[in-house]
Amino acid sequence: MGFKAVRYLFAFLIFPFLNFPANSQSFNTRLYTTADGLSDNFIFSIYQDSYGYLWVGTANGLNRFDGKEFINFGLRHGLPSLAVDRVYEDYHHRLWLGTRAGMAELKGDSCYTYAVNDNADITFVSGFLEPQPGILWATTNKGLYELRKNSWVKIKLFPGYENNSISKIISTSKGFYINYANKILVHKSYEGQYKVLLNKTQSRPYYNNLFEKNDTVFISTYSGLLHLENDKWVSQFDDSLAKKFIYTSYRDNSNRYWFGTSQDGVLAAIQNGNRTDYFHIPLSFNLVSNFFEDRDKNIWVAGFQGLLKISPIAYNSFSFDALLKPASSRHCIAMPSGNIVLSADNGKLLVVNPFTNATISPRVMAIMQLKNKDDFIDFYTFDENKRLLFTTRYGFLYRLDGTILTDLTSIIACRNSGLRGLAYNDKTKQLFVCGDSVLLSGNENRLDTFFSSNKKFIPLPGIIHVEDEKGSMLVQTLNQGLVLIKGNGEIQYLDKAMNFSLSIMEKSATGKNENMIWAVSRGKGILKYQWKKESPPELVETITEKNGLPYNYILSIAADKEGRLWIATANGIVMMKKDAQQKWEKQEFEFNQPGNSSGLSFTKLNVDNKDNVWMNVRNELVEFNAAKTAIIPVQTNTVIEKILLFGKPTNWKFFADSVYSYRKLPVNPQLDYDQNTLSITFKGIQFRNNAPIEYSYRLKPADTAWSSPSAGSIVSFYQLNPGKYEFQVKSHLNGFEWSKPAIFSFSIKQPFWDTWWFRLLLVMVASALIIFSFRYRLSQVRKTTALKNQLSELEMKALKAQMNPHFIHNALNSIQSLIVNQKADEASYYISKFAKLLRQVLENSDKNLISLETELYSLLLYVDLEKLRINSEVEYEEIIQESILGSGIKIPP
Repeated sequence: MGFKAVRYLFAFLIFPFLNFPANSQSFNTRLYTTADGLSDNFIFSIYQDSYGYLWVGTANGLNRFDGKEFINFGLRHGLPSLAVDRVYEDYHHRLWLGTRAGMAELKGDSCYTYAVNDNADITFVSGFLEPQPGILWATTNKGLYELRKNSWVKIKLFPGYENNSISKIISTSKGFYINYANKILVHKSYEGQYKVLLNKTQSRPYYNNLFEKNDTVFISTYSGLLHLENDKWVSQFDDSLAKKFIYTSYRDNSNRYWFGTSQDGVLAAIQNGNRTDYFHIPLSFNLVSNFFEDRDKNIWVAGFQGLLKISPIAYNSFSFDALLKPASSRHCIAMPSGNIVLSADNGKLLVVNPFTNATISPRVMAIMQLKNKDDFIDFYTFDENKRLLFTTRYGFLYRLDGTILTDLTSIIACRNSGLRGLAYNDKTKQLFVCGDSVLLSGNENRLDTFFSSNKKFIPLPGIIHVEDEKGSMLVQTLNQGLVLIKGNGEIQYLDKAMNFSLSIMEKSATGKNENMIWAVSRGKGILKYQWKKESPPELVETITEKNGLPYNYILSIAADKEGRLWIATANGIVMMKKDAQQKWEKQEFEFNQPGNSSGLSFTKLNVDNKDNVWMNVRNELVEFNAAKTAIIPVQTNTVIEKILLFGKPTNWKFFADSVYSYRKLPVNPQLDYDQNTLSITFKGIQFRNNAPIEYSYRLKPADTAWSSPSAGSIVSFYQLNPGKYEFQVKSHLNGFEWSKPAIFSFSIKQPFWDTWWFRLLLVMVASALIIFSFRYRLSQVRKTTALKNQLSELEMKALKAQMNPHFIHNALNSIQSLIVNQKADEASYYISKFAKLLRQVLENSDKNLISLETELYSLLLYVDLEKLRINSEVEYEEIIQESILGSGIKIPP
């Protein structure tokens, strides 16, 4: 068959410049239901507190959402009613709940109610309001109440309506606007003047939503959305919303208007100059009760089917469902001409001319059919004429020149059951194709087995890369690793460990022949190689989860001229770029659009000549505009949730002067020495990204360095030593900056025996004991000395009593007289008697008792001496019974 015939056989349905309307969607949606942990799919209210938690009031209890999981509160937590219509955090960080059975306050994990002073039966709480710090109002079906101490007190705003149902009160610089039962709207100035702005008497409400934005009052009516201007109601969107029943309306911080309508579900209106663009987000049940915008600019919708998250997206998507259904797209290729080729698994090729501005949708230039109706593009390259050459899943080789498709399979000399990668060598003007067993080379007339300069062939090739200057090539084989083909045809087998499942080559932007190859290796992340001329590539960088790569399973990669790396994973798209410190930053894009529930299994990324990134998703083309796509930092908010003592909830009022906010966390608690085991639970809160959150903490002053990042959100400290502590914890998403640390300070008291006052008391007591002992001993010594002295005196007195000095003096005088008178014998006898008496007295003086016999002997000596002294006979008689002498009687001497 001639080449011309082949061209006509495969140049199928060409439709130049046919316009096929493509729907552009600017929002990404995700629906949370009971399957995700919600207590009920019927949502009444949404509120974000100062810590970042999202509170969701449902028909079956209250839910707290941190971006990862829902925590439910119900009757067992003290809710007076399961239907929670409003949630509000006041100036003092108290959390208030409006239920179908009145107002309640959440403290920790329990709810508490306070009485109303008029005992009214409150069955609906429409909202809370703080007209000024410290004053809290509640709007109910029975009027307006103010919290005073521990009770709600009825107050009057508009005379005669104090018991009427209040749907909403808003505060502006001009005063209060009071919506009574969606029928009467009253303005009350701060000077106390009243004015009725609306008064509808029909049975059904004429309006049902009132809100304020930038001091402008808006109201939803049957005639659409109105705003108050110079005391007149002016239509915001002319008649575009006329005759639509609007359940609720909202204006976000980006000046987009949101409506919950019975006809359209969620309707977004974006004013673009004099034009208004409307975006319809269908719901299975068009009942919307509330809108809310969080700090990450996500819009949350409370409805009947669950909690709907609407996120602004950084891309445009264009549906080709009518052309591809029921097939799915498998490849998209950015052509040098600026067109995009979309390949589907039904054999169709669409040549699409991208839009030139935001108001023009892409145009389908041509629709072509491959030979096999189940075929699609697998690998591709461009020749020197910028024509597209590609292989298909079923082993065909084609060329696309503009909108002319040609089958080149017949130029392959040998039969192949499958074809893989291909490349065109501009230096040698040769085409290389990876066959099922060998590498093929040649031109558009013939392809045959490639042999090196030494007659070797390359078995089982898969991917080819060509460098420009020398025309050398890298060929990835299935079992021999990477092979280098030099410009002269010589081949060199490189490391077998270089085994890439997917790779792209980034041409050097500097003009130097230093190409970069980004290769995906399963389990190893992304590997960056530098390839200089005919040298083997050198590994210069590895990107893994530690650098911010969210997932190991990568579907496709692309690199743009700005140095950004685009990565398609099973869960979404990631853009990575190095910052000034050469650290990888990242931006993740969720892709949960309706009709694409199958995920991104066959997504391919491609960069066009304007540096925009394109990808295929089932039946759509998606474009990331280079000028509008930037890395938006994802900042988590770290919150300490609970403090447990010995693993159990604790009433911290016993340990701290105060507790903080509705979470009832202690402020600088002081714990006893034996209350030294704490468990701390913490959370990182953010709603922009679904990637896992990592935490790092430290306990100062014990820890100076932060702990290694981990996914654990609870830490315990056991048997801490006494002292002052400061616990710090921070969180982040891998690839983004850490949050500001959440801090919890506490102290553990010293045991009383280890305190300074106890030691001082111990020293004082010891000193007192020593002093007392010393003084007592001194007193005892003094008493003993006094007794001894007294005893000595008594002994002397006793001695004197026994030996009277007068007697001794007389005796000695008598002896002297005998000596003078030369009576030596008498003197000698006298001295002998006197000596015996003295001896007897002295011997008995240190005895308490002596025998009666000894005492009588001393008495006889005394009498004898007296007889000698007076020199006369003294007659005396001793009469002693023998029984007395023999009885051993003892007497004092």
